[in-house]
Amino acid sequence: MLLLFAASSWREIGHIWHAGWAARVLILLSGYVLIQGALVAWGADEPGFSAGDLQHMLRTVSLGTLVVGWAVYASRFSPRVLCTLALLGFTLATLQAFLQHGPELFEIRRMHFLRSPNEVGLFGGTLTLGAALLGGSYTVGRWRAGRPWTACVVAILSVVLLAFGLWLWIQSGSRSTWVGLVGAAVVVGGGALVGAMVARQHLSSTLVAVLAGAIILGGFIAYQYDSVAARFQRELPSVQTILSGDFGKLQTGRAEGHNPRFKIWAVALEEIRERPVFGHGSGAVTAGIQQAVDDGRLSDRRSHFHSLYLHLAVFLGVPAVMLWVGSLASITARAFRRLRGGLAHDPGLAWFVLAWGVFFAITSLFQVRMHSAYGAAYFILFSGLAFGFYLQAKESSHHDTRPTPLGDTPTASAHPRGAGDER
Repeated sequence: MLLLFAASSWREIGHIWHAGWAARVLILLSGYVLIQGALVAWGADEPGFSAGDLQHMLRTVSLGTLVVGWAVYASRFSPRVLCTLALLGFTLATLQAFLQHGPELFEIRRMHFLRSPNEVGLFGGTLTLGAALLGGSYTVGRWRAGRPWTACVVAILSVVLLAFGLWLWIQSGSRSTWVGLVGAAVVVGGGALVGAMVARQHLSSTLVAVLAGAIILGGFIAYQYDSVAARFQRELPSVQTILSGDFGKLQTGRAEGHNPRFKIWAVALEEIRERPVFGHGSGAVTAGIQQAVDDGRLSDRRSHFHSLYLHLAVFLGVPAVMLWVGSLASITARAFRRLRGGLAHDPGLAWFVLAWGVFFAITSLFQVRMHSAYGAAYFILFSGLAFGFYLQAKESSHHDTRPTPLGDTPTASAHPRGAGDER
């Protein structure tokens, strides 16, 4: 469907080429993944080809972000409305799962439409960030605008959603999302304080908000301290081994108390050393993993290398991964700057975009969700939203609100609008 949409809209999507180097990288990566997959399919020296693997790579790495970003830009929808709809969708999907499983949902740490606790933690963390940043900023804005009743209603709804998101996040048992959300909170809190001190504005209110967020987050962690501590205590032997410098011992697995992911990462590094530039091919994921299982380097039932960056480097090559990460970082940073300081001024949304980027980047150090339809849709949605926000914000300074080629130079209207003009 993504390919059909791209083919039917290639002239319009072609305008994205003029949006900057990051957009060009995503377009070129789409072609690279397709060509590489075709070469794997035709190559006789490869263990096998899977169209599903190629599809997963293409939709997650580049094409999904491009198509969603263009749709957000061209539809002219409010970024805040889009984020709110996405968060409501997560909430409804979670409620549906709860109605199906009942309280057991939180015990098994899986939902009927999510494949792992990591996805549950990602959803919960995103709900938490949305409620805190989008809901919090909207509440403050309504209060300052002299609408206290609206502010109170939004504040109550935000608190309920915040508690729900934190509960999902904690109950998921996913250590990668635990670390990711804490890292995002540190970046947002520290960045907001530094920005307030530099601008010498709203310092007291920013400090109160940061302290309140730290207390709420710390309170939930303390409430679930036993389960959280138990999950991290399992990794103490691995930490001690790393500090001692005996990295070879890390690959012994759970038999000696070490996380199996260290062995998986070691196998991934071996695969990268074999083909560091072009990788083993975007369509050879299943066959490559199975080959490692047959050789005894990986245990059965493995489907990825438990790190998005290593996983992509194995099959796409190190240069492609570096370009991909750089382009997404550039898109997120530029969207943040424009949403925070441009005409599309929306600090809450700006901090949410940045926080989600940090949250996903840290979590992806330890997990891969591109092979899951819902995990891939989650990434495509929010990376596409960030890209669309950047494109919308870039055009927000134009007098004409109709979508125009991003590479064209905007010109002032020859007929200025009068007070009675209709649009």
